[in-house]
This record gives sequence, structure tokens and C-alpha cells, in this order.
Amino acid sequence: MNKFIEDALKPFLNYLLKLIEKEQYKKIYIGIVIFILLLIFFIYLFSKIIANKKIKSELQKNNEERKEKQIENFKKLENSKDKYVSELKNAQKIASQIISSMKKPKSEENIQTVRQLILSCRSIVFNDLLKSLDEYFEIYAIVYESVNYRFVELFSLEFIPLMNQINQILKILNHEKVLEKTKLPKYFIDKYVFEKKYNYMNNHLPKYCIVKKHTNKKMKKTIFDAFSK
Repeated sequence: MNKFIEDALKPFLNYLLKLIEKEQYKKIYIGIVIFILLLIFFIYLFSKIIANKKIKSELQKNNEERKEKQIENFKKLENSKDKYVSELKNAQKIASQIISSMKKPKSEENIQTVRQLILSCRSIVFNDLLKSLDEYFEIYAIVYESVNYRFVELFSLEFIPLMNQINQILKILNHEKVLEKTKLPKYFIDKYVFEKKYNYMNNHLPKYCIVKKHTNKKMKKTIFDAFSK
């Protein structure tokens, strides 16, 4: 760039030297003014080009970083979904074992087996499943920020089926005959844990999803309020 400015100004400098030799001072004065203006122009042009290159480089760097972050978040989202799905399967498996054990003849060994299965299932639902779901929701909101239809899909395709399955598991854990056999108290989940999920869906569903918001409210009463305190 310096070579470009030098080459651009060289003819003008040669012209000034010729004027000095001819002692044409008025033209020399005008020439100097023009020279200064040209110099200022080229300095401005040069700084503008440098600044634009720097901005372009920063934008490219930011785009690359954003892309890397996006890929990283998608991987986190996939992993967190796999985690909560895995925990749900574990809870369903144990719930199925509880039903099978309840059909067996009553004995002290059988009662202890059912008790252990129930306590294990409760732990998975509260400590693993619901917490991994919170993690999934948190990353989902980052990945699909302001993409409304994604939250409509999340509610219809994942949230409702999942809550219905959790509802079935909780009904098994709190079934009258199960509690009677094991002498365990009814199992409740902290109200905040359920309300957090209800509020998440209510806040992220678009305003036009009136029916889905109503479904969410209804589910809060039938599932959340029934098994929380």
C-alpha cells in the first residue's frame, strides 16, 4: 500500500520540483496545498482500507466462533436428550418390574424387593430424569432461541408424551396396593420441580398457541398438582 501511495504521488512531486526550478512560486503554493490535500486523501483511504480489512477479519473470526459454538450446542442438545430418554427407559423398566413383583405371592422377600424397586424408581425420576430434562430444556432454549415453531414441536412431540409417561410411572409408585404392601408413604415431588417445567413451556410457546397453552395448564392440574406439594 505504501508503494501505491509513493507511485501515485511521485509524478506530482516531480512537477513541483520543476516549478521550483522555474521559480513559479504562486503555482508552487497551489501545488503544495493540492499535495497536502492529496496526501490527506491517500492517508484516509489507506486507513479506511486497513480498518475494513480488520472489520472483515473480525467478522470472519466471529462467524467461525459462532459456528463452532453452534455445533457444540447441538452436540450438547443431542447428548442431553439421549440422557433424559435413557433415564426415562430406566424408570419405565423398573416400573414394569414393580408390576411383575406385585403379581407374585406376598412374602417378606417380595415386599423388600418391591420396596427397593420403588425407592430406586423414585430416585431415578427425581434425581436423574427430571434434572436431565431441565438440562435439555435449557440447551434447547439456547439452540432454538426465537425459533417459535421449534417450541411448538417440543411441546407436542416430546413434552406431552414424556409427561404422560411420567404420570403413568408416578401412578404405579403411588398405587394403593403398592403402598399398602410396602408400607411406604405416598410419593410427592417438590412443587417447584414440576412448576419449573410448566412455566418453561408456557413462556416459550408462542402467544397464538392458545389451545396448547390450555393443554399445558390442564396438564399442570392433572399431573403436576396431583403428584407435587
